[in-house]
Amino acid sequence: MCGARHLWRHVLFEDTSGGAAAFQQFAKGLCASVGGPHAAAQPLSPSLSSTILSSLSVSTVVSPGASHGHAAAGMTTQQQQIANEKPKNMKSSPLSGLNDALDEDDDLAEASSHSSMLLRRTMMHMQPRQSMSCSTPTTTNKKKTTLPMDEDEPLTAEDPKQRFSTILYQRSVRSVTVKRIKDKAINADLEAVAASASHLQKLDIYICDAVHNRALMAFFHTGNQLTYVSLAGCYLVSDEAIVTLAHHAPQLKHLDLRACGQVSDLGLSAIAYHCPRLTHLNVGRIRERERITNTSISLIAQHTQVTVLGLAGCAIDDDAMLHVARHRGHALERVSVNNCRRLTNRTLDALVTQCPRLTVFEMKDCTNIDHWFQLQSLLKRNVLLTLSERQNKECHAWAQRHGIQMKVLSPVK
Repeated sequence: MCGARHLWRHVLFEDTSGGAAAFQQFAKGLCASVGGPHAAAQPLSPSLSSTILSSLSVSTVVSPGASHGHAAAGMTTQQQQIANEKPKNMKSSPLSGLNDALDEDDDLAEASSHSSMLLRRTMMHMQPRQSMSCSTPTTTNKKKTTLPMDEDEPLTAEDPKQRFSTILYQRSVRSVTVKRIKDKAINADLEAVAASASHLQKLDIYICDAVHNRALMAFFHTGNQLTYVSLAGCYLVSDEAIVTLAHHAPQLKHLDLRACGQVSDLGLSAIAYHCPRLTHLNVGRIRERERITNTSISLIAQHTQVTVLGLAGCAIDDDAMLHVARHRGHALERVSVNNCRRLTNRTLDALVTQCPRLTVFEMKDCTNIDHWFQLQSLLKRNVLLTLSERQNKECHAWAQRHGIQMKVLSPVK
């Protein structure tokens, strides 16, 4: 098989000995034909060194991917205006980005007859190369594949093979995952990838301390196909980036902002107003608790389709959870309120009576919740529970006094 026909859909870079260098190499190659900070670099080649390949994980499976309310009390007038601001550059139809994602294979098959002929000639003259030594690569269809030509930048005879290779890489990447890379240079590399990966649907950046708003906003400004964004542990991320994401990613379904202490009600309110398809939200934190309150969580409950909600450590009380139970109770599946010490039995009662599909409830160190008979009701429905050691003892002591056998099963982390 010709090496140029390997297409990378899902790439993963970790903090290994060559992880940062591998990501930089990937960024340089991906943006070679579109300008930007790495424009002079050579295009990504299937014959990467073994060091680069060891840090690159490739998957073969492709997974394509509201009305506005008044902000709750607690937000300033300026915050409300920013959170509810209409995006300036959004397409007229919010479904257009999703249709593009679903029709990804059609995009690779539509082209002018000129580009089709040039591709066939190029492929006929390329020498077979040895297959890459990484995970099984994705391959294109064996039938003839053509590419759309850029009307403003027609292909030239200088190096059509190089040009085709770069375009294929740019159009094939669907998800980028970067884990625990601490090098500050990662920001320039992320911006380079953002300028090139035009069909990206998933962005997962995990505990990368140096990543700042500008690098992320480069993805978000062109991210109307993004459905999955995880920035867990990126503590430099603030509301500026999250508001931008909200205005440019109407198809967003999954948002993980664990330990992003600078994100507040302002950013989450923008998400609530502009991302009605959101189903998964996690804003659990240990520090900066007061930045996430009833204000934004009530809006999330009213304006999104959330089924998984992580609120550990947030400064919420029963009013927010009653909103969640009222508006999302019929669909809610997983809830974490660990260390939310303002919650009382009113929250537990509402979840038991209004959330029939609940499968996981984490209430570790919620010291004001002690309706153990309600926990018994959840256990009968096979709901997995997370309790502190003290809560476990109190719960089992109550069960013994009432002659009840209780076995608390915790969710697998």
